Amino acid sequence: MVCSIFVFAILAIPTAIGVWLAIKEPPIKNKDRSVKDYVGNIAKIFKQKGKTLIGCFAAGSVVLLVLFGVLSFLSDVLEEEFGLKGVTKGFALAGPVLAMSATAFFSGKFLENHRNLMKESIVTGLVMSAAALALVALIKNNYIFFGGLLINGIGAGLVLPAVNTLVTSSAPVEERGGVTALYGSVRFFGVAAGPPAFSTLIEMSRLTMFAAGSGLVAVSALMAFFLVSEAEIFGKSKQGSDKKDKDKDKHKDNQSQDKSTDQDEEEHGLILRTAMSPTLAKIGETIDKFRGKKLK
Repeated sequence: MVCSIFVFAILAIPTAIGVWLAIKEPPIKNKDRSVKDYVGNIAKIFKQKGKTLIGCFAAGSVVLLVLFGVLSFLSDVLEEEFGLKGVTKGFALAGPVLAMSATAFFSGKFLENHRNLMKESIVTGLVMSAAALALVALIKNNYIFFGGLLINGIGAGLVLPAVNTLVTSSAPVEERGGVTALYGSVRFFGVAAGPPAFSTLIEMSRLTMFAAGSGLVAVSALMAFFLVSEAEIFGKSKQGSDKKDKDKDKHKDNQSQDKSTDQDEEEHGLILRTAMSPTLAKIGETIDKFRGKKLK
């Protein structure tokens, strides 16, 4: 316990220094607003984009509740059934989290240029998690168990980048802190509620625990399917304007390439003419000499 706290302090201090030095805060336009105005603006955001935000809040909270609930159960299984302890147990526990982190990295990169697929990413990840937990509940097999937990982690990795992007994009810079703070509170409520909830359900049965987790994720998938809308966050014309901007950039690139080609051809012609001028002059002199001799 003491060692883990010591390691956390070692990692936290350089991280804090890096954040302080590397991250620059954007300028805030309205610094003198009252708390009433600030809360009123956040309320307007939820009034305009509340359906999508509710779907995102539910998806982010549920996927982490289930992930950390499963990890608490996995910790007991690794120690009691497989006799793993210490660092070995820690590496085994890191499997689902590593699957989540790797998937989140690559899906986040992909979604940077495919904003119209945010909803599909959320729903797909939730369906994957629900199916994996249902499979683990119905089939008692070690390969199914560990494979299902990895798939659950991959599903969480598909959900979280899309949810985070939609939540942070729903508000301007001035109100973004309040909206993301609410989202963080709801999300980490799921993190905190997961282990005790799964510990309570395992007392009933293993089937009940995983079936309840699968059902909860399935409900959040339905909520995301019916509530989440990229157009509500980014605007209906956002995707079209992005495409038009790309087409314009491509057209400009083609024009610049054509212009540079014309310039190259002109320069090449100039160089060729300059290089050929002495030759042409010599030919002219030879012809003049030949005509002079013939006249004589």
